[in-house]
Amino acid sequence: MPSLNPQDAIFVNQEADAWFERNAAGATIAAPPEDRVLRALRQVALPRKGVLLDVGGAAGRLAAGFQREYPEWVCHVIEPSAPMKTRYKC
Repeated sequence: MPSLNPQDAIFVNQEADAWFERNAAGATIAAPPEDRVLRALRQVALPRKGVLLDVGGAAGRLAAGFQREYPEWVCHVIEPSAPMKTRYKC
C-alpha cells in the first residue's frame, strides 16, 4: 500500500475520528428526505437499480436515506474513522 501524503495522513489519523466524535449522536439516523445530497441526487436520472458507494459515510446515514428512496439499489459505506468502526462494528 502506498504511503499517504501529509494531508491525507492527517485526515485518516485525526480528522476522520474528530468528525465522528463531533457528530456521533446523529450518525445512525437515516438522512431525512430534505438532505441536500439526497435532493441533489433526485435531480439526476438514476436507473432503477445500481450501486452507491459512500466513502467517509460514518454509520451509513446518507446511504440509509438513499436506500429508503431507491430500495433496489445496493449501498456500501466505507469509513476511515476508528471510533466509528469500534462503536458500530462496520
